Amino acid sequence: MPKNQFTSICHLLFAVLALSLTACSTTAHYPINPAQNGADKKTEYRFENLGGGNSSDHLAMTLFFSGGGTRAAALSHGVLEELAEMRVRWDGRERILLDEIDVISSVSGGSITAAHYGLKQRQHFAEFPDKFLYKDYQNSIKDKIFSLEILTQLWSPTYGRIEIVANKFDQSLFHGATFGDLARQGKRPYLVLNSTDMSSGARFAFTQEQFDLICADLSAIPLARAVAASAAVPVVFSPLTLKNYTSTCNNDTKQELNRDWSKLPPRQQLRLRELRSYLDEQRRPYLHLVDGGLVDNIGIGGSLDHAMFSGSAANLAQILGFDNLRKAVFVIVSAETDPSLEADLSPSVPSMRRVAMALADIPINRNTRESLIQFRETVSQWKLALKQKFGNDTEFYVIEVSLRDIADPVERELFMAIPTTLSLPKDNVDRLRQLGRKMLRESPEMQRLLRDMAAEPHALDTKMDARLPILKQKR
Repeated sequence: MPKNQFTSICHLLFAVLALSLTACSTTAHYPINPAQNGADKKTEYRFENLGGGNSSDHLAMTLFFSGGGTRAAALSHGVLEELAEMRVRWDGRERILLDEIDVISSVSGGSITAAHYGLKQRQHFAEFPDKFLYKDYQNSIKDKIFSLEILTQLWSPTYGRIEIVANKFDQSLFHGATFGDLARQGKRPYLVLNSTDMSSGARFAFTQEQFDLICADLSAIPLARAVAASAAVPVVFSPLTLKNYTSTCNNDTKQELNRDWSKLPPRQQLRLRELRSYLDEQRRPYLHLVDGGLVDNIGIGGSLDHAMFSGSAANLAQILGFDNLRKAVFVIVSAETDPSLEADLSPSVPSMRRVAMALADIPINRNTRESLIQFRETVSQWKLALKQKFGNDTEFYVIEVSLRDIADPVERELFMAIPTTLSLPKDNVDRLRQLGRKMLRESPEMQRLLRDMAAEPHALDTKMDARLPILKQKR
């Protein structure tokens, strides 16, 4: 045996021995989320506690950012960049549409953009590309996970790979910021970062209303941990764990959940059962959260929940202070993947890798399409409910920015082929940003909104990019 090969084997055996010895003594533990401390509801991170600044009470604007790694983060960032340049005249004064955003609901890669913008506001635009979009988070996280220091910690049953992701996001993007910091900042947009309950398959949102069910304090949760949970791809990363304290309190949210909801339709009864399961601490003392895209890859479910438990969209508008609502705008940014038909070209049995990829993609893509159909149906019901309640015709605008809607088939195929990893070449990132801006501006629904809001002439110009530069196909 060559000497250098023998030396390498000795080093490997030594590393294995070191790991074995430390496995018995490692005490690494994930941070335990604290219980509610009886704080005044007015100091907690809730929508009603955030000021709208100079935004109009006659206009409600919600953005939905899908999952999809850096691809989704870049596309949603481009949409924010475009909104920052859209000027309209509304309620007697000039406004920038970016400042009218009330809520951003997000999943996975979209949550990275949403959380950073929610925390940094306008500063986000100067920082985010260099701090995240152009960085190789994929290999940085992988190298950290396989470092000797972390490998020894991963032997602990109370420390998982998701902790490395959360720590990386915190060190690079959020610097210890918590939901309590967002509450003290007191500015919209209100963030709804979505994950999936691994055991029940239910949507779990990082909102105080959701945390009320487990009597936990959202204010103490670092933004980085919520983003990591939202992006915790199963198998690749471990779930993020929360402790359930539901037996220690009896807050308004729990009381509301225990009302008689027997008249709810079947779909909403299912959601009710999911939420009530958190009230059984004996059966569910801990919750384990994974990627939000598994159940709702565009983050629409939260809006449907709020309307359901407030009784109607009209009641919800009144509760949120939009009782004279004239325009409701929803911008859906979707970086979903396209189903691969490659296996259908061969008579061979698909490989395990191909099957595993299909098992991950099929539910996400189907849930996305079904959620969009349900949302459009619900918007029609909301419009009728608002007219009956307030007697006015509230205009609704559902604006979609989706890779699936790229007109040119070659261009669409190339953009859809961009991987949903946490690392992309700079030119791909820049093209995705440009695409987000272009598709938002050219959307027929956005053009209708701009006309209705007396936009400045340049805001209606759809010729900013006759055609995006075509991505080069990999050989």
